[in-house]
Amino acid sequence: MGKTKTRIFLRLSIGLRPAGKIVFELYNDLTPKTAAHFLTCCNAKPSAPLLGKKINKIVDSAFLKGDLPSTIVAPVNESFARRHAHAGVLSMSGNSYLVTLSEQSQLDGSHVVFG
Repeated sequence: MGKTKTRIFLRLSIGLRPAGKIVFELYNDLTPKTAAHFLTCCNAKPSAPLLGKKINKIVDSAFLKGDLPSTIVAPVNESFARRHAHAGVLSMSGNSYLVTLSEQSQLDGSHVVFG
């Protein structure tokens, strides 16, 4: 049997008003360094919310983008095997993370899909 995948969630709000949450399953079997880096940057634990992390850019119908602290060195890209094939893909390049809102194949090969 393979490793159990870690589940985390991003609780969304607009201003102070709750707007729902997104649940992610991290691919720590294929991209363990990237998944661990994301958890470390967010000070998150499995099944815990990512508190205080802001989405700083929304590209219409494409993706949500957030930045993580740059004080922790991002891992070298470890696998580009998974693709940005649909909405809800979680990927990272350096200390920026993206959540796709639709298929974004132009990101394949430059962002590691880890959830």
